[in-house]
Amino acid sequence: MFLTLGTREEIYTAGGRQCNPTARIGYWLPHGWKLKASSSRAFRLPRFTHLYCWDPVDQHFLWRRLRRPVIVTSLERIKWSVSAIMLFVAMAPLPGFAQGTTTANRGWADSRKFGRVRLIPSGFFEMIGLVRSAETADNVSTDFVSIPLGKSSPDALSSVKHSRLAIRAETALKRYRLTGYVETDFLNSPSRFPWRVRQAFGQVERNGWQILAGQAWSLLRANQKGLSSYENLIDIDVIDPAYHVGLVGGRRRQVRLSRNIGSWTAAVSYEAGRNVIAKVTRDSRLLHWEAAGFSARQGRWGAAVAIVIQPAGRLSFLSQQFVSDGVGGEVVGGGPERVRAYSNIEGLESRLGCGVTLFGYNGIVYSERSTGNRVVREWTVGASKKLFAVPGYGVATLAGHFSHVDRAQWQGAVGEMRYLMVSFRYTVP
Repeated sequence: MFLTLGTREEIYTAGGRQCNPTARIGYWLPHGWKLKASSSRAFRLPRFTHLYCWDPVDQHFLWRRLRRPVIVTSLERIKWSVSAIMLFVAMAPLPGFAQGTTTANRGWADSRKFGRVRLIPSGFFEMIGLVRSAETADNVSTDFVSIPLGKSSPDALSSVKHSRLAIRAETALKRYRLTGYVETDFLNSPSRFPWRVRQAFGQVERNGWQILAGQAWSLLRANQKGLSSYENLIDIDVIDPAYHVGLVGGRRRQVRLSRNIGSWTAAVSYEAGRNVIAKVTRDSRLLHWEAAGFSARQGRWGAAVAIVIQPAGRLSFLSQQFVSDGVGGEVVGGGPERVRAYSNIEGLESRLGCGVTLFGYNGIVYSERSTGNRVVREWTVGASKKLFAVPGYGVATLAGHFSHVDRAQWQGAVGEMRYLMVSFRYTVP
């Protein structure tokens, strides 16, 4: 695996300058194949619809505060398309490597043992293309709470920014098991370097006790099994990096203490911005359920319950409900802070033969009277297909889903948006 970082300073004749960073990652696959992904930034002048939006209530145009600079629009699509072409060109077998002259042919498992430390790299390259019925200032990660109100022109874009790189290190020290985990992608704020740290934490385990410190998923994020922050989470099968309306919990800096006793796990954490969260889970062969609650400053509180049912090996049903007072922003698509909010998400996933998975989800967030949204809703249907797999080295998947999102404000304004997402992903185990 290799990493290349660079930057380019552009100075414009009309005044001003722009720093455009570039990042490239690559990984050697077996039989001399190489997988590469790159992220970079380009410049483009803003369009009218980037700067103004129509207010159907007051019947005039409003200046919109851009959630991302307009320097990443149509030229961004060209660069991502070039990156995708580079991927398939780079995967062409090289004669020298095909003859087994490098360590790349020794296999993935042989490359992750360094003395007493076991390194487990993982991640994926993903090319996402989407078409939205309304133009937004978002990248491929949808901001559900601010979809356009009223009419808007359609939009289309593509990106590889959701590509992810992670590494886990494990070792044993006497009776303790030590683990470190770092997970990154390229969806950072446009004003910053695109490389973003999603999770970075260390944990210590002994006799069923576990202490975690760092940035990890909040205890409010439900699991399909256990209580891990890097596997078996209810991340659902949608392509959208923002996940789905109604899903609860974000990544938080925290200190967490947990205890596992048989099929039961209990945990308590002190998380930035949310103070103390407590959670209990139970796993059986067909069922996982959990309940969580928290208390925060100024009388804010919240409670969540989640359940995952797997009546058959190829069918899963999931559901999560959440009620809160003063922390509506903890929910994907959540309402404003300082008001009571309720959310719900349900989904069904069916794993058919031949590597095909069908999925559908429905989520809603309702907030009591405020100056913001009253309700945000989304439903999604989609499918994924495993294209091919290289044992021990990764799997390629093609996926697509259609989503419908709508929101209504307490002042009476409404908006809706439909979008189609398609993804090609190569996942490294």
